[in-house]
Amino acid sequence: MRLDRREMLMASGATAMLGAMPVKGGVAASDADIAVRLLHRYHPGLLRYQTDGEWQRSVAGFRHRFGTATSLDKQFLALARLLGRVRCSHTHINPTNQSETMVAAHLGAARLLPFNFTWHGSRMIVTDDPHGLGLEAGQEISTVNRVPVRGLQRALLGYTRADGALDDKRRALLTVGEARQFETFDWLTAPMRLWGERVLIGLGGKMRVPEERIFDTITLERRRALAPPPLPRDAATAWWTMEKRGGIAVLRMPSWAVFNTDWEWQGWLDAQLDAMAGDGTRGLVIDLRGNEGGYFDCGRALIERIAGAPVPLPAEERLTRLGTVADEDRPYLTTWDDSLYTVGAAFPDAGGGMRRVPIEGERVIRPRGARFAGAVALLVGADNSSATGIFAQLVKENRLGLLVGQETGRNQRGGNGDAFFFARLPASDLSFDIPLVASHVVGFQPNAGTLPDVPVPLAATLRSDGVDVMLEAALRSLGVRG
Repeated sequence: MRLDRREMLMASGATAMLGAMPVKGGVAASDADIAVRLLHRYHPGLLRYQTDGEWQRSVAGFRHRFGTATSLDKQFLALARLLGRVRCSHTHINPTNQSETMVAAHLGAARLLPFNFTWHGSRMIVTDDPHGLGLEAGQEISTVNRVPVRGLQRALLGYTRADGALDDKRRALLTVGEARQFETFDWLTAPMRLWGERVLIGLGGKMRVPEERIFDTITLERRRALAPPPLPRDAATAWWTMEKRGGIAVLRMPSWAVFNTDWEWQGWLDAQLDAMAGDGTRGLVIDLRGNEGGYFDCGRALIERIAGAPVPLPAEERLTRLGTVADEDRPYLTTWDDSLYTVGAAFPDAGGGMRRVPIEGERVIRPRGARFAGAVALLVGADNSSATGIFAQLVKENRLGLLVGQETGRNQRGGNGDAFFFARLPASDLSFDIPLVASHVVGFQPNAGTLPDVPVPLAATLRSDGVDVMLEAALRSLGVRG
């Protein structure tokens, strides 16, 4: 990744203004040693998208930056940069796994941009003006404090989690406007301290006269005050909705993270599909926009009801570096299942420091219940990077429906996940996630997501008249005009 001089000033030179939380260099260096050791010993995908030589050079740079850091902000950026080199969608400084003290120190005094936006390639496009600044959806932000936004994006991509070459997934994560707790953009720019209580924004784009305006920035509290409420955990409130558009049913599924809810999601889903089988519904649109994943059984339950024959799961090899966790590492690792500290010792050796994880259960999804035999379309995009990305790939490969939208954020080569260690560095109090199982799809696979059958470029979705372009495209693909 190469930045021009102005972009480098924004990405690195600006870090000279980082917030002052002094740390002792010697202690910080020991944290660096711990981080590198834990990644070497337990991350199964460390060298999937880089050579050992490239990784060693990254480690050398990280040791220097982290060991000489004079603030928590600089430590954070050094660690985030190292983790970004792994190019794994589940390896990052996860904001939900930090201590309250660390989050307060990291974001407590941070100033945030006061508008919502998305990225179309290297272009920053306004999507909403929640603070009444006079911005319009579709306006392009060209500069921040007179530095081109493309430089900011280039710098941030290196810190942002995604598998392999899927930069559109990274750009999707850098969107601002939908998060309930943390925006990735805020999380990564906070330690850069690139703007203070006011920010100079350059407005531009095609067919527009360039304009500069000064806006007050906002606090994290103001950002969160406008965020949508968390999904309810009670048994009575459904997370998903089903509505009809003529003879087409539209199932909206904003999340599959149903692990800790009391809602009987499968019973609700079966009831909806049972009703469709008898009411003349001709087609089904499954809206997965914004849904990274969660519980794959949600996708399994759908496939069971729309497939006319058994659907094989992809042939894959599951590998781990787990054996028995070293005593010296135990103080820095936590997880939800203590068996993970020793379970790998029973796995057969696969060579290269890896062990083969046994694959349990039948590798096929079988039809269940009354089949919905109508046409199916999925609304997909770069957000679909875990369970929803796998689901989209299975639907396309088995011709169960059409994918409408953009390339998914799930790499066709597989990913890392399944089980996790949460590593915490003792001096800096920074925590990062280490996935423990690498799933390698058998045979050659492109370093890419799953492509849609009906492409809808993001730029086409910017409509000021409220038309849902992707939904309309899906309805047309099913032979219906909404």
